[in-house]
Amino acid sequence: MAGVHPDQERERQAGTESDPEGETPGDSFGAVRGGIQAVVAAWMAVVRAVSWLIARVVALLAFVIGFVPYSIVLRLVRFDPLDRDLDPEAESYWSETVATNRELDEFRKQY
Repeated sequence: MAGVHPDQERERQAGTESDPEGETPGDSFGAVRGGIQAVVAAWMAVVRAVSWLIARVVALLAFVIGFVPYSIVLRLVRFDPLDRDLDPEAESYWSETVATNRELDEFRKQY
């Protein structure tokens, strides 16, 4: 047949050609299809809500287990990673870096 998609031709030959409502001949499941789609849509809404909740719980646990103890320890030992102490007599707060003699090959072969 000219102008017919190969899949449509195969369906016609197999006797499973679809009708305009989207149901195949002898398909008793078509009436239930809309109900199942509603159940799937409701289920996906529940899944989205649960995944939203779980993402926040995991983020909260990571914060509480990881960052809070780290910050408490830093405060107990009075260490400031940003070195924010004010010195009224200082001309500048610039911190000099220590120069190292590194070969160029160390940068080329990092691993």
